[in-house]
Amino acid sequence: MELSSQHNHQISKNRLWIISLVIILVIAGFIALVIGIYALMHPIGTATTKHTITTATTMGSTTTTTATTTTNTAFVPQSCTSGSPTMLLSLLNPSAFSYTEYSYSYTPTTAQVTIMIQFEQDPSSFSIDDVSVVNPSSPQLLSNGGFETGSLAPWQHGTVVSGNVASGCGHSGSYCYNDAIVGQTDNIHQTFSTVPGNTLNVSFYLQNNSGGSVIIARACIYPY
Repeated sequence: MELSSQHNHQISKNRLWIISLVIILVIAGFIALVIGIYALMHPIGTATTKHTITTATTMGSTTTTTATTTTNTAFVPQSCTSGSPTMLLSLLNPSAFSYTEYSYSYTPTTAQVTIMIQFEQDPSSFSIDDVSVVNPSSPQLLSNGGFETGSLAPWQHGTVVSGNVASGCGHSGSYCYNDAIVGQTDNIHQTFSTVPGNTLNVSFYLQNNSGGSVIIARACIYPY
């Protein structure tokens, strides 16, 4: 009888251990499922957004934005006023102006740099086109500087998205990047490879489509 009691007690302990293990596995599986769902809904570092087709009037002509998929990045910093970049352009509350070329010389000290274009336009928009970075011994270092692919890539938006690649507004060709953000700044940026010490010629065409209460345009280059 004593052996039978001990045997039954051991069986009960084994059953309890198995039940506990099953409960632990179920809880772990549920936690993994929740983490997986959260990761799908909140991707780290990038977020894809879909833009719908809209129209806007640019300097007396109609501009049509294209439906494009673009990528936001957590590139730090998010403004030409932080992170100690080389400032190329800084405009504050200019009057409306048609496409104007801005050109600069820049000598990189690193093998990779990032050009950033930053805007705020209350209540109208900026248009930018034909962004170029070259040196005498190399081809164009930027990709899609004229936005003629009809999409933003490989340019990327910052964490705030307001602008779109648009047709009918290009300085040359059909497309430009049109940005109509109000109340805060946003940016587009592109990272590319360089040869340290080789001076680059940086240029772009910018158009301010209207005057307004707060108008900001900046261009800068980060050494990373």
